[in-house]
Amino acid sequence: MKNGGSVMMLKEFKFGNFRSFKEIQTLSMEPMSISRPDLDCFNISELKKERILKTAVVYGHNSFGKSNIFKAIEDMLDVIKNCTNPSYKVNIDCFKLDDFSRNNPSFFELTIVLGEITYRYGFEILGNKVHKEWLYKKNIREVNVFNREGTSSESIKPSTSYSSLKKYIKFTRDEELFLSSIVKLNEQGELRTLYNYILSDIKIISGDSINKSTTSFILSDRSWYRDKVIKAMQSADLGIEDIEITEEEEDIESLPSYYRNYLKERLSGELGDKNALIRMYETFKHKVYDKNNKQIGVESFSVDESESQGTIKLYSLIGPIIDALENGYVLFVDELDSKLHHLITKYIIDLFHDLSININNAQLIFNTHDMYLLKENIFRKDQVYFTDKNKYGESTLYSLGDFKGLDNKANILSHYLARNFESLGSKKMEE
Repeated sequence: MKNGGSVMMLKEFKFGNFRSFKEIQTLSMEPMSISRPDLDCFNISELKKERILKTAVVYGHNSFGKSNIFKAIEDMLDVIKNCTNPSYKVNIDCFKLDDFSRNNPSFFELTIVLGEITYRYGFEILGNKVHKEWLYKKNIREVNVFNREGTSSESIKPSTSYSSLKKYIKFTRDEELFLSSIVKLNEQGELRTLYNYILSDIKIISGDSINKSTTSFILSDRSWYRDKVIKAMQSADLGIEDIEITEEEEDIESLPSYYRNYLKERLSGELGDKNALIRMYETFKHKVYDKNNKQIGVESFSVDESESQGTIKLYSLIGPIIDALENGYVLFVDELDSKLHHLITKYIIDLFHDLSININNAQLIFNTHDMYLLKENIFRKDQVYFTDKNKYGESTLYSLGDFKGLDNKANILSHYLARNFESLGSKKMEE
């Protein structure tokens, strides 16, 4: 495993005053006090001091805020990564449908388990000003590492146990997160490790816009992934026998002017002397049979010209998925099921629940319109989330586990189609 063999898992993500979400919402990966003996050993990672869910799914009608959850974690990571750049401008959309929220900061908080320690890190930010920031750690009991109360970096207060951090305060701009500033100033040790894990182990991808070149690059750069990718594609029963990747250099000058100028600007300093791009071409090989159904060879098909959109989508996703499984990443996928058959979506989920495959405690968090997953016996109630929106444009996020009296044998799909779950969302917003 990476990073010295430690395990990082997401325990909780909170966010508020962000896009359609006015109030603070919680996506928890901590199991509720319910029991599913048939699922628990597959769906829950048993760490030394914590129990963490491996997967979570979010449902909701169009415009109810499903994708905003994924945008929230993406924007949080973006601020952590880039805020120390003086030219960086924070671009976070707050809730804009009242005259209060637009003038108040957005809220973000991550709780992660790293080895035997649980960290809770968050901040509030409005425009380019950090209003609050905090970091807590828990081994036996939760203790404060530092707090920040106010828009000036002078309000940063490290705890007594972390008094050595005081020397970094004067070098931290008001627009910078203290955690990011500490890393920028080359602090080694615990906080740098935490920072690196947050940015390297949490991945966000859009299931609809992800490009197949991601998987192709992984295959070309890490040849030992090849067998795993091919096996995964074969297991999905798509008739694929083998995958071939070829690379060709393409002179940028041969491209249309608008595209040529765009690439030169974006790739400045990365092209070298050749002024060329490496383009990858993917070929899938399918079995060929005689009239007696005996295999007599293989036929090669260009992926772009001959394969279905669903096959291309799975190939595009399978590289990042295997990368996550191999390294124990937390993978957020927006619109996982787009262009995918129900059985393929279920196949991906099953990879994360398979004890022989997900040995590094990788997590998958995704949203979907695939209602038939609710009929499958693959999720605990606390792994299923819903979004709702009231007449004031406020979204809310809540778990199926919040519904009392709904046993495991209930027809969850029928309840969802009858919109019975939305009543709880409306009730929560009225409280």
